[in-house]
Amino acid sequence: MGDYFSDGARRAHALPNRGPLEFTEDGQPHPDILEAYWRYGFYVLDGVLDADEVECLVADFDSVMARAPAHEGAELDARGRPSIDREFERATFQFARPLSDPMGATDAAGGRYPVKMTEFEAPPDAPEQVVLQISGSLQMMDANLRLYGHPGLLRNVRAARIVWSLPYRPCASGSRPGRGRGQRRCCRLARSRCPRGAPGPPRATRASGAHAARPRPSPSRRPHF
Repeated sequence: MGDYFSDGARRAHALPNRGPLEFTEDGQPHPDILEAYWRYGFYVLDGVLDADEVECLVADFDSVMARAPAHEGAELDARGRPSIDREFERATFQFARPLSDPMGATDAAGGRYPVKMTEFEAPPDAPEQVVLQISGSLQMMDANLRLYGHPGLLRNVRAARIVWSLPYRPCASGSRPGRGRGQRRCCRLARSRCPRGAPGPPRATRASGAHAARPRPSPSRRPHF
């Protein structure tokens, strides 16, 4: 299994689809970034955030988790304080059993998760429930709000016309070793659709060493930055 992951990491790093966030003299994303994005379906932008910005993201997330409800339906956090979501009108924290995959192979989220991941037995000292997902994270995490509004990232989104990548439903999730829910590390194998009226992206294919025609892909093939 270790060889499988290390070989996959080696092959992924060998792809020419990663690098810093670069722009042309007129302020447009560098054409090499867009070309690699359409060819490979995703692009890894290195160094977009500095160490201080990452530290702020981690601190905000830890603060929100510390003030999360102690369990589903609770009004207090683990220290007996009113939970951070008490002021909101809709549920913010969703819970699940540790190491479970409650959404896989169900109709949840319009069938977005068609495959159920392997569920493992949680350690004896694990809680009965862990946070599955935090909805509306931008209203609780200033660092996350700044990340969603990053001008460089939004400029790339606009240039690639990926309107369905904009933060129309901001969520956050995290998993501790031996505690968290099953995580999908690749692009979602989704039957979900783009927002109403949003154009789907073309799919880059290869023919005779050059780009062939770029047909409209199925929703499950949407590229990701």
